Amino acid sequence: SRFVLSPMRAAVALWILAAVALAVSSTTEAPRELPEFFWLNPVSRERTWHQPEPRREWDPDKGAYFYVSQDGEASWTPPDEWAWQVHTVDRDDPKWGADHAGREYYVNTNTGEVTWDKPASLAWVKMHTHRTYFYNHRTKETTRER
Repeated sequence: SRFVLSPMRAAVALWILAAVALAVSSTTEAPRELPEFFWLNPVSRERTWHQPEPRREWDPDKGAYFYVSQDGEASWTPPDEWAWQVHTVDRDDPKWGADHAGREYYVNTNTGEVTWDKPASLAWVKMHTHRTYFYNHRTKETTRER
């Protein structure tokens, strides 16, 4: 006799395997009890239990972000990995033209680098530990719905 899983049970089994893989392959030791959230980076394929460094925090009084390094130092100037700005190509843009209209590109304000590919430092997503997610390898998007 052949063992066959229903699609729902297969999804649950995959989720359990992913959670175990996260706990085993994480660069940091997995906590005894699973925390409420973990961090996933679909660009670099990294995952961690702790918020990636440097942290970006919002100051409501100044209406601006500040950045906190691993050693706890705060700065208003973003480090290179956070200095990316997202831009969208305009249809009338003489540099890119209509072929790229609507497409996003990224500019690093510290280094001047320009790229079509989303920088890994912008790709970190905070994920709820006790929910099922679906990852599309073609679009590199993670969603809760199929």
